Amino acid sequence: MKRLIKEYDWNKKIRIKYSLFSFSWVVMLFIMMGVSILYTLTVYQRLTAYLETTENETMKFVLGLGTFLFLCLLFTTISAVTRKLTVRNPIMKILRATQRIGAGDFSVRLPEKRRFRNEYDLIFDNINTLAQELSGMETLRKDFIANVSHEFKAPLALIRSSGELLMRDDLTREDRQKYAKNVCDASKRLAEMVTNVLTLNKIENSTIVAKKDKIDLAEQLREETLLFEAVWTEKRIEPEIDAPDGMFVYADREQLGLMWRNLLSNAFKFTPEGGEVKITAKEENGHIRVSVADTGPGIPEELQERIFEKFYQGDSSHVTQGNGLGLALVKSVADLFGYRIALNSAPGRGSTFTVTLT
Repeated sequence: MKRLIKEYDWNKKIRIKYSLFSFSWVVMLFIMMGVSILYTLTVYQRLTAYLETTENETMKFVLGLGTFLFLCLLFTTISAVTRKLTVRNPIMKILRATQRIGAGDFSVRLPEKRRFRNEYDLIFDNINTLAQELSGMETLRKDFIANVSHEFKAPLALIRSSGELLMRDDLTREDRQKYAKNVCDASKRLAEMVTNVLTLNKIENSTIVAKKDKIDLAEQLREETLLFEAVWTEKRIEPEIDAPDGMFVYADREQLGLMWRNLLSNAFKFTPEGGEVKITAKEENGHIRVSVADTGPGIPEELQERIFEKFYQGDSSHVTQGNGLGLALVKSVADLFGYRIALNSAPGRGSTFTVTLT
């Protein structure tokens, strides 16, 4: 998750702007004080001349006290106006904005200044960034709940309808096996979906404790490919693994295997009967790159940015074979461990996913 709060870079440019801003207020304050003092001196001179011509001590006291109170009121007013403009107004804006954010209104934005910025403007920027991020997260949360609900309904409906049909007494042996298979497949899909959702939640909330296992990459790739033997045998796909023995990496074995399983599952799912799936591992410039290439239909360029989103399935013809979480898991694991993942694909030319282990 990207950092929300910006650090205050007190560089030379900002120091100059802040100094000019502070200096302008000081100059303004001194001008106001100078005008007030000149006016007060004028009044004082007139009062002194008047008091010299009168012998009334009470009048002298009242006029002296009035002058003192006038000066106090004047400087208090100047201080109050300055405090209201420079302190109270920004604080009230911050309080109102945080109250609205706390109430769930993430559309709030505070005004931004481009010149004479100070610490309050930095706080404004951070609150705006926070509100924007929370708004995006709220949208993702609502979409996620809607997608999860939708994805759970389909297999549950299939299980229910198949179960009701299985209770009929006039079913043939073939129909009974077909409906029982529907129940098993839908149950398996639900179990995989729950597992993937829980794994995604752990990754995104950083509750997974990363391990550093010494892994023979070629051996792990072969083991993960064998898990799909039934699939590639049925579709007459001959997987090719080009990975030298003795290529070791230090990574979390379980999470790395999760990446390969989802990439391979995607490759075998979209590769047509008699097609090819090639897994390549090689070392380049001090990094190990693993590629999974298929001869499937390929992915249009306008859809390539979305395939790592949760529940996104660009090919509607394969919706029943997955739940749109595989590539989202791959991307989450890659982000968690600092791996880079790239896609090279075009319609009719298959797809190649390349993971760079850093």
